[in-house]
Amino acid sequence: MGTFRLPKLLLQPLLENAIIHGCEPANHACNVTIGATTIYDNGIISVQIIIADNGIGFNTATHTASSSNSVGLQNIRERLLLAYGKDNASFDIQSTVSKGTVSTITIALLPTSDEVPTDNNRNDPETTL
Repeated sequence: MGTFRLPKLLLQPLLENAIIHGCEPANHACNVTIGATTIYDNGIISVQIIIADNGIGFNTATHTASSSNSVGLQNIRERLLLAYGKDNASFDIQSTVSKGTVSTITIALLPTSDEVPTDNNRNDPETTL
């Protein structure tokens, strides 16, 4: 896949939610997987990052990512908007009670990494995939 710049702490809330809200309350052994791949859709190459668990899941009709108790999820949406703009990134959560949850972040590979400005005032680089 090569190098891809990702805002810091973008994935941490999703992993934390998978463990704390999905796996810890489950009465069975759970798995949490994190994966990244490139996809091609409508002429656009994107990076797709998926965090999935087979924990307890939740009812998406009664719990939304924009509810007041989902600060971490709202922060993810805001970071994506600030870093990539509204048309170049998306965030989706699918969940089924007793089956688990899948969180998907999709980011268009525009502009190319050669055109992305860097912040020379920072000592710690952003996360790369």
